[in-house]
Amino acid sequence: MTRRGILSVTSSIYDPLGFAAPFVLFAKSLLQTVCRRGSEWDEQLEKGEVEIWNQWTSSISNLQYVKVPRWMKLEVAVNTQLHVFCDASEKGYAAVAYFRTTSRNNDVDVSFAIGKAKNISIPRLELLGAVLAVKLDGIVRREIETRFHLAKTTFWSDSMIVLGHIKNENKRFKTFVANRVATIRETSQPHQWRHVRSEDNPSDEGSRGTLQITKWLTGPEYLR
Repeated sequence: MTRRGILSVTSSIYDPLGFAAPFVLFAKSLLQTVCRRGSEWDEQLEKGEVEIWNQWTSSISNLQYVKVPRWMKLEVAVNTQLHVFCDASEKGYAAVAYFRTTSRNNDVDVSFAIGKAKNISIPRLELLGAVLAVKLDGIVRREIETRFHLAKTTFWSDSMIVLGHIKNENKRFKTFVANRVATIRETSQPHQWRHVRSEDNPSDEGSRGTLQITKWLTGPEYLR
């Protein structure tokens, strides 16, 4: 029940594809809170923090019931798209990618590809979420395109400000924003970016942390 204990447990989770990223961020955001108030490494957590920690640890066993189909049907698809969603909150930022495949019979399938969620206490988190989205696109394409043809990636954000930054052609930005926008536009075009409502954005779970992972693994229903 200490800062050191939280760090030890959360750091021991091996999840390179980010299946449980929203669940892990829930605990990491608690660690961020404990660090922010200046707790010593072996100082006991406060009562409210203990309750949150117990709530999270008691939910760990639920991860055994998480099932993610790993056949993405790329071999039988006549059209394969990549859709990457990004979001940010005061707790962190996240991006999650899905394959959308169409078969010869026009059957549509949506498969979880990869997701990342990070917590950081600096401004313009939505923009960092968009940077993370283009990085996920690069990771997936490096692994997939040697065997399968991918159509242009579609990126989704619920932030009109971020979309405005990406599509801007005239305004000069301050260094932080300018550097991130440059990174985004190095590997994506403005027309690839679309707006998604917050309630339909699966990366919202990754940026806020949750004990109940739903849309993160399945993607939004409208992709189907």
